[in-house]
Amino acid sequence: MITYFRQGGQVGIYDATNATDKARRHLLDAINGANLGIQTIFLECLCDDQSVIAAAVEEEMHTSPDYEGSSPMEATADFELRIEKYRKAYETIDDPELSFVKLINVGKSLQVNRVKGHLPTRIVYFLMNTHIVRRNIFLCRVQSFFLKNFVLLKIIIKKDGQSTDDTTYKVGATAELSASGRKLSHKLKEFMDSNHSRLSPYPIQRPDEKRPLLVWTSTSERSKQTAADFPDMVEWKALVDLNPGVCDGLSEEQIKAKYPEEYERHRKDPFSHRYPRAESYRDLALRLEPVILELERHSKDVMIVAHETVLRCLLAYFGDIPVQSIPGIEIKENTLIRLVPHAYQCDTEEISLK
Repeated sequence: MITYFRQGGQVGIYDATNATDKARRHLLDAINGANLGIQTIFLECLCDDQSVIAAAVEEEMHTSPDYEGSSPMEATADFELRIEKYRKAYETIDDPELSFVKLINVGKSLQVNRVKGHLPTRIVYFLMNTHIVRRNIFLCRVQSFFLKNFVLLKIIIKKDGQSTDDTTYKVGATAELSASGRKLSHKLKEFMDSNHSRLSPYPIQRPDEKRPLLVWTSTSERSKQTAADFPDMVEWKALVDLNPGVCDGLSEEQIKAKYPEEYERHRKDPFSHRYPRAESYRDLALRLEPVILELERHSKDVMIVAHETVLRCLLAYFGDIPVQSIPGIEIKENTLIRLVPHAYQCDTEEISLK
């Protein structure tokens, strides 16, 4: 981890128990001894709520690589033995000189000590919104004419037949949904009405459970029209499409002819480059931070209806995809993406709406 910081890394998470004060001091001495100005915050998770412990045991049984191939009885016995050993050996953090956050019973209460600075306080805010409730996150791409992927090294212009504007293929072109686009909107509503309750995110299905669904859209007309059949949808300005700036309304060939130097810069770094008065994918990812924090906070199922550029960033976040790969993520049309985040990964399922 220290080598990573020496190579320019900004944030490192040292995932270990560090169960005693001596172990924590040894770790802190090693980090401070590197003389890199690294700010160290200890995150301590404490839990005595039996219902939370039971939920954690169930999660471990079904998702932890440690218990792959084990029976539920064996996994439960082993995990409970681990808990008992930690209980006997663990020393809680009580040194007032350390910078630490205590997360008690998965966010029921927090204790914060000597935490300051922008990034550390953002970490505290993130921890305040964490939970272990399993839920679905659905992603649905807005249907329209648009330049499918002008940020890839090989630029592809594609007509997907879902908008009324039929003149040319342009970056940032806007149009309302056509009849086929509205038909897909109805299919989305019909599918969720018929199947949402059975799409339980738990390993043991709970088909009789009535699951509430929150629907979020951008403020664009196409996004709102795609989700028009759902009651009480919430509009997010942060979910609007990536701003193409001076390229708005231009085709690929026009961009290449009018801004050849910018075009080449964009080809070399499609994640960070921005055209004049435009946004980069990096900008878009930062803009989506409030949406992501709100998604982490919610224990209810959420469906997001937004443009492909937005869904790429969200899919990268939950799918642990490197940021430089975001511009190349394919979001299929006429497809509902179902995400189920849990402790060790995020399960992904593609559901055809054709």
